[in-house]
Amino acid sequence: CSVESEGGQRTRGFPQSAPNGSTTIGVTTRRPVLSIRPKTSYNSRTNRGHIDLEYFDLTASTNSAYYEVVVGGTLTGASFASVGDDSISEYDVAASAISGGVSIIKGFVVSGSGSTKGSASSMVDFRNPLTLSQVDGLTATQVPLSIVCTSFSGTSNVSAAMNWHEQTL
Repeated sequence: CSVESEGGQRTRGFPQSAPNGSTTIGVTTRRPVLSIRPKTSYNSRTNRGHIDLEYFDLTASTNSAYYEVVVGGTLTGASFASVGDDSISEYDVAASAISGGVSIIKGFVVSGSGSTKGSASSMVDFRNPLTLSQVDGLTATQVPLSIVCTSFSGTSNVSAAMNWHEQTL
């Protein structure tokens, strides 16, 4: 018996996405503009699914900004809502601050408007899927993934969207 694979195979799962909506978020100091995390339960069972971030989009209509994609930060003032009944994820756009976590992607989004609108977009090769963390074997911890922005000067008005695939188990 022999099995060969060139390039491997990737299980993609079900596509999902979340934006911060049509209203921009004003950023001056370091602030999360969009976060996602796994739900604690899905279909009345503990959520054991995987969230694989595929790519994100970010625009700035006024003042350029520095951005980070942060895993595991502690959010201040977050109000998570379900992405949908058929999703294992929740999203938040209300958080006003973030501390801790690990910054896995960093970059810049240049401001502009009309045909010169500034934007950043990135495909993500995130090898470790977002799942409920089992810290002590008993407690399921929801680990967030956040797009965080910091304005270079004044207030940067930004919009963000994340796109991912979910594998339910």
